[in-house]
Amino acid sequence: MKSKILFAVFTLIFLIGVTPTVSAKDIIVGNGSGSDYTIQEAVDNAEAGDVILIKPGVYFENVNVSKTGLTIKPETSGVVIQPADDSIETVTISDAGVILTGLNIHGDVIVSLWAPDRGSEYHTNNPTYITNNVIENGGIRVGSESTAVTISGNRVSGNGIDVSC
Repeated sequence: MKSKILFAVFTLIFLIGVTPTVSAKDIIVGNGSGSDYTIQEAVDNAEAGDVILIKPGVYFENVNVSKTGLTIKPETSGVVIQPADDSIETVTISDAGVILTGLNIHGDVIVSLWAPDRGSEYHTNNPTYITNNVIENGGIRVGSESTAVTISGNRVSGNGIDVSC
């Protein structure tokens, strides 16, 4: 009897100590994919670590990425994002740890990571990457409050790359 009680106690302690793990998920956006998500809706419904995969097509959106730890990329080539509103940036990244890669973006991409409750150490631990995109009729702008931002492999025509200090 004593051994059964000890076994039950140790099992209970083990189960209490095991924390459930939540794994990242892929969120599919796209034309005819069975997904009703726009890119913005996918961002709004995502959690840190999620990957937003965009099916080929032309998307008319202004996207605000205000969540950390997201990867936004095409499922395959042929993804074009054009602004729904030409008076604002096509893509705004306003939280750290975002990867934006492999897209054809018409208009500006702005990285503005300022947050009063987060210092540069937070940004350093959650770097942001803007890589291998084609930016047409626009550019990439990085605000002076932003740190740990890597821009590489992009082809930019229009406004170039502006990094404020």
